[in-house]
This record gives sequence, C-alpha cells and structure tokens, in this order.
Amino acid sequence: MPRIYNLRVRASDWGSPFRREVEASVTVTLNNLNDNKPLFENVDCEVNVPRDIGVNEQITTVSAIDADELQLIQYEVKSGNDHRLFDLNPNSGILSLKRSLEVGEGATFNFHSLQITASDGENTIPPMIMNITINAPGTPVHSNCVDTGVAKMLAKKLLQGTNIHSHMEPEDNFIDIHSINRHAPQFTDYFPRIIDVKEDLPVGARVALIGATDPDSGFNGKLVFVISGGDTESRFVIEMDTGWIKVFSPLDRETTSHYTLNITVYDLGIPQKSISRLLDVNVLDSNDNGPEFLQDSYSVVIGEDAAVGTDIIQVEATDKDFGVNGKVRYSLVANTDQFAINGETGVVKVKSPLDREVHPVFVLKVAACDQATDEPQLISTVSLRVTLEDVNDNPPRFFPPNYRVKVREDLPVGTVVMWLEAHDPDVGHSGQVRFSLMDRGDGDFDVDKLSGAVRIAQNLDYETKQVYNLTARAKDKGKPVSLSSTAYIELEIVDVNENLNRPWFPSFADKGSVKEDAIIGTSVMKVTAQDEDKGRDGEIRYSIRDGSGLGIFTIDQESGVIRTEEILDHETTPHYWLTVYATDQGVVPLSSSIEVYIEVEDVNDNAPQTSEPVYYPLVAENSLKDVSIIHIEAFDPDTRSVDNLSYKITSGNPQGFFAINPKTGKHTSLLNASVVH
Repeated sequence: MPRIYNLRVRASDWGSPFRREVEASVTVTLNNLNDNKPLFENVDCEVNVPRDIGVNEQITTVSAIDADELQLIQYEVKSGNDHRLFDLNPNSGILSLKRSLEVGEGATFNFHSLQITASDGENTIPPMIMNITINAPGTPVHSNCVDTGVAKMLAKKLLQGTNIHSHMEPEDNFIDIHSINRHAPQFTDYFPRIIDVKEDLPVGARVALIGATDPDSGFNGKLVFVISGGDTESRFVIEMDTGWIKVFSPLDRETTSHYTLNITVYDLGIPQKSISRLLDVNVLDSNDNGPEFLQDSYSVVIGEDAAVGTDIIQVEATDKDFGVNGKVRYSLVANTDQFAINGETGVVKVKSPLDREVHPVFVLKVAACDQATDEPQLISTVSLRVTLEDVNDNPPRFFPPNYRVKVREDLPVGTVVMWLEAHDPDVGHSGQVRFSLMDRGDGDFDVDKLSGAVRIAQNLDYETKQVYNLTARAKDKGKPVSLSSTAYIELEIVDVNENLNRPWFPSFADKGSVKEDAIIGTSVMKVTAQDEDKGRDGEIRYSIRDGSGLGIFTIDQESGVIRTEEILDHETTPHYWLTVYATDQGVVPLSSSIEVYIEVEDVNDNAPQTSEPVYYPLVAENSLKDVSIIHIEAFDPDTRSVDNLSYKITSGNPQGFFAINPKTGKHTSLLNASVVH
C-alpha cells in the first residue's frame, strides 16, 4: 500500500557572527511496485469429504496474501484434477465439487492430491498440496491445514519499513517525540456489537465500517485492521487501511447462519500494540432455495373403485430457507377432475369416481411453491403416476348385441355357421369370457365356450323347421362374483338351389344429366335391374361401388334412384362416371353392374371478369374523335356465356366524350366500364 513520509529539512549557512537557517516540510510518497509474490495463508491441507457431497457444494477455500497493494490474486489447480471432479474459483479460491463422487469416474477414487498455485499476474508461487480423502456418505466436511502466519508476517514487514526511515541523526536541542509508541489503538464508540447481513449480498459488498483511533503520531499511530479469528470459511475480508468489512465469498445461511468475528487493530509502532473485539454477524435468510421433493418421482397403485375422498398418497417437499421463504404449499399444475391435493399437507385425494377402462393411468404434475413475500416465489415440480387397479365392474358385451344368420339346410354337421364375439374391458380373470347357449334349438346347435364358434350339431331340414331363435350367454371369470350378458340369435334355414339367376340390366351403360346448381338430394336418374328368381333371391339392392362420382352421388338401394350428395360445379368437373351394382338377397348373393355416365349441365352462375381490376390509359387533350384509347378484355367461366359478352360505360362519362364498342371493348376511357351478358 502507498506510504507517505513527512520530513523536516533544515538548510543552514556558515555565516558570521551567527548562522542563518530555514526549515521546510518535505512529503515523500512511496509508490508500490509488484515486487512481492503471493503467499498462502494455509498449506499442506488434509481435507475429508463425504462421498455423497452434492455437486457445486463448497468443500474449502484457498487463500493467499500479496504484500503489494491492488494485486488481484488468481488461483489455479496445476495437477491432480485430471478427471475434472473439482472446480476452483480463480478469483475467490473456493474449491467446490464439479462432478458426483457416487457415479462414473468419481466413484472409482478414494483419494485425490491437488497442487494449487496462486499468481498476481506476474509472480507465481510454487504449488501448495491439498490432499482430499473421500469418506463414507453422511460424514461432515473437515479440513486441517498448516498456518503459514502470512498475516503476522505482513504486519512485521510493514514495521520493518518504519525502522529504516525512523532513525534520525541526533541534533542539538532536537527531541524526536515520534519514536515512542505510547498508546494502543482504541475502537470508536460506534463499534457495532451485532450486525445483520443478507445471504444474497454479492461478493465485494460492504457490510460494516470498523472505526479505531490511536493518538500516537507517525507509524505509531498508523492502524492496520485484520480479522484474526472466527472466519474459518473465509466469508469476510476487512480492508486493512479503512476498516471496511466486505463479503469475500458467497454467504449461505443454510450452511452457516452466524459468525463471531474477532476484529483486531494493530498499530505499526515498536513495540507493536493492538486491540481486539468480537463482532457477531447474523446471516439473514433470502429466498435462494426452492422447495425440494423427497423423491424424484412418485407412483401409487389404487383400485378403480376407490371412494371419493380417499387419501391415496402424500408427497412431501422441504425448503432450506427460513420463515415464509421456507414454508411450502402444494398444488396440481394441471386441473384434473379426478384428484385434488391438500395445499398444506400434500395429501392427494380422490376427487371424483374413477374408471380404469376409461383412463387406466394418470400422470399428474405436483408443484411445491414457497410463500416468499418480499422476493419472487420459487417453485419445483414432481411427477405423480397413479395407476388404477382393475375390479370386475364390467359385464361382457356382445358385438353386435343380437345376431341374424342364414344357414343352408345342406351344410354338414360340425360346420361353423357364425362366431359369437363379446368384449370385457376388465383385465385378468375378470376379462376372460366364456360362451354358452341357454337354448340349443332342440340340440341342433352348440357353441365352443372359448372361441364362440356356433356349429351345427344335427342335420338341418328346411321343410321341418325354418327359423331357430337361440339365446347366447357370455360370462366372465371374475371373483368373487362373475358378470354375464345375453344376446339373441335368429338362425334362418335356407332351402338350397333357389337362387339360380343373377340380376341383369337391360344395357351395359346408361346416361343421365343434372344442372350444376341442383341442391343436394336432387334426383338425377333411375337405374332398374331385373331378377327372375322368386322371394328374397329375387329382391334387388342397388349400390355405387366405383367411379369418379363415388361420394358425389348416392343411390337408393331399393328403388335405384340416383341423387346428388355434394354441390356440383360444371366448371370444375363437367361429368362423372359411376359403377352401379345390383345384388340379390340370396344366401349366396349374385350381382351384376352397369356403367352410368352423368353430365353436369352448365348454368350461368359466374359473372364476367376483366383481365385487370383497374385500367390507367392516357389520352391527349387534343385527340381526334374515334381515337382508340384502350382495349378492355373480359372472360366468363360459364360455357354458354363465352361468346355472349357485351360492353358498356356505366358511369363517369356524363358529357359523352367516350364510347366503347359493345362487342370488342375498344374505344373506351379510363373511367369505370362494366361488362354484361
């Protein structure tokens, strides 16, 4: 630091009979040079670290002092950190964990030896050794270092500087009253006993000003402020010349909430005198910690018949902060009709009836938010997976609910005539379905209980019985009570060899037409087919199965009337092809087809359009009569209107200065013209 020397210089002549002399004050300011290397306060450190220490959590602090002023010391790990498990802040010297010691490369080592150097930008000192031993999880962080006594050494070095300049040549009748260190430093009356510091103060922030005085003059009254104890974590630093206490490294109330600093003030006299006083520092909480859930995720399995209001699980989160900053309230991030959470306790309850068959799994997001009032609130979330366990609450359902089947009378015994199908949305035994026939039709039919295949058990005879009405039952294997449902089966016995002829159309193609402005449902045409068979074998049903008009037109399956299904547009599609099938209702149905051509007739549903929305022609004011100015061109998408366009001027020509050819659109002005047809 700069030193100022105040000298009294006396000049004397050798005149006679007496000498004449004069004195002057000379001030010498000693400027600082970077001629000192940094020195570590502690070396040969043995540090014990638990294996479960958190990533980014502080382990210890490396500190070095440079006797030169205003020299920013930079710290660096030279060796021993090949796996990059540790991180050393180059400015503050804080050593923290960078990668977990429980997984990966960190889990394979139990001992690390770091070599750490300090540099002031020009001078670098040999590295200090820091041995780090990894202990069992849950053990505290502990460090033991050798104190180099750098602080005292610095004070002695400053005193040595005073000895060099304190010796003065003895002079007649001159007494050096500055050479005696008569008084010890004294703290001022406003020395604080307790100070409160917010934990979120930035590094370098001023905390308190320590005042002290020494009535001695010269270096005997020059004071140096130091923190001589109570700051093992190196959280604070005091400016040696001003007494300002500053934050040296980040504070964390959750780690240490109180410090008792021993503030010592030295003078630079010989012998050196000092005074010390304890200063209590309370670290006040700031909302710098969000809530943390005790688990990374939660899951629970409940029965789908859980009653409304049933508690299913309790989630819990903790917040290291204090007071309202550490008070946690719970909520569900997304609204759900099935579940609710108690904001105080974190207990999740059933809010409405559940149904596994509708929603088997719920993935909820639970939020925990602190209740900070003076600072932004912090929030964290966790997923909660709720799985519903099945209960037998659904009977099997037949698809379709009832059956109607035709069976030829000549089919042999054992032939499968139909398949029963039932579905039970329950799982496990509750969803396993077994089939049976409650009425087997005089023993003529039976059913496979597993597959649902209905087979002929005895020979059938159309002349004896034409229709069987059976009742099928599907039953699950749920416990303690199984559920069942029934379906009705109508089996119609068909006499063989009746459907001898297929339907036929009088021609292989037909043609129809419809106007493009026809409304949906307009009848276009009718196709007719004939079948020479009798009964159901002669009943014909019509259908459209192919063609460009599929979906544009529909056909009445009984009458054969073709109607429009969509809005038509001649300009888009002028015609359609349809493939119409006629199918009889025999047990083995027969069919034939016809190609139908439908023409979409044009109607005048489009207005003419000019080639340009606005024309900007120029005409000289002395133009002669019948001079061509511009040619208006127009077109009409409608087929019938292409050659029927006429032109006329509708406005802007009150004097009749301009004219337009009604057929060609020539000889017109730049005023509005209209086209009609």
